[in-house]
Amino acid sequence: MLRALIRHNPSMAQSRADKASDNDLAQFWPEGYLYVGFCLSVRGEVLRADYGEKQQPDEELNDVRTWWSFRENTAQDPSPAIGFLDRFAGCAPTWSSP
Repeated sequence: MLRALIRHNPSMAQSRADKASDNDLAQFWPEGYLYVGFCLSVRGEVLRADYGEKQQPDEELNDVRTWWSFRENTAQDPSPAIGFLDRFAGCAPTWSSP
């Protein structure tokens, strides 16, 4: 799902907040931040409803360096998105398939 969202880019930020920090991930890449948040929300709900588990996001979710890499690596080919979603969700990344 994340790969498809990045590929089709159904959302587009219109402007950046005047006093936005360079470390504010929602301002750094608003569309990517929205897509990851959506996918993690869906993932978390499935884990809760189907398995009674709670999602434990990783600290990398808040690391702007990881987001730089995520944005750069998915710009031309969104296929690596699954690995980044794994990392953000606190799992070992699988770069080629879910």
